[in-house]
Amino acid sequence: MFSDREVPIRVDVPVRREIVLGREVTVATVPDAGDAAPAPRGNPFGFKNTVSLAAGALYLRSHSSESDLVARSLNLGFCNTAKDTALSGGVSQEDLLRLLADANVASQAECGYSLEDLAQNIESGLKVIAFVNAGELWGYVDEPSVIEANYAVLMEGVARDAQSGEISGFFLRDPAAPEKAALVDASTIARIWLNAGGWQIVPSQLSP
Repeated sequence: MFSDREVPIRVDVPVRREIVLGREVTVATVPDAGDAAPAPRGNPFGFKNTVSLAAGALYLRSHSSESDLVARSLNLGFCNTAKDTALSGGVSQEDLLRLLADANVASQAECGYSLEDLAQNIESGLKVIAFVNAGELWGYVDEPSVIEANYAVLMEGVARDAQSGEISGFFLRDPAAPEKAALVDASTIARIWLNAGGWQIVPSQLSP
């Protein structure tokens, strides 16, 4: 299961061993995962649909808060200003990339075709914004057959079976609960991310 590696795995980040649900795994996380406390959620404009910007703030760590990105997005004309506050505050993937570049973190969008694509980005030291299906992530899907990416999360780590090297799961930081990254099993990530298109944002190059 999920043994779709076609090239040797290169791991450029520290790896530790843990026991998770009675199974020994190796865990690789990006270098600054958890280093900085996440900024408080919210913005002074009352927008409710700012999850992509919240994920962007987690991606940038201490460089910009969610509120900073909302204000910058408004100033640049990127932010959705719908009268319905539940729909307001959204930005496109392209505009999120522009905002990250404006914060001096040049990034690019990629389509991952396997869990290995996601894992190897993390193992090379890259934080990843992954676009997932929120209903599947939170376990309340009105129509399970309809899978689309409608939510952004930060991927910070990958766990592999210590013996086989197969992917066991990923450490995911949800902007709705940013205080701690949660381990989500590989089959769930395949369902919420890969089946929803596999889109991800990664830095264009490793930071010095």
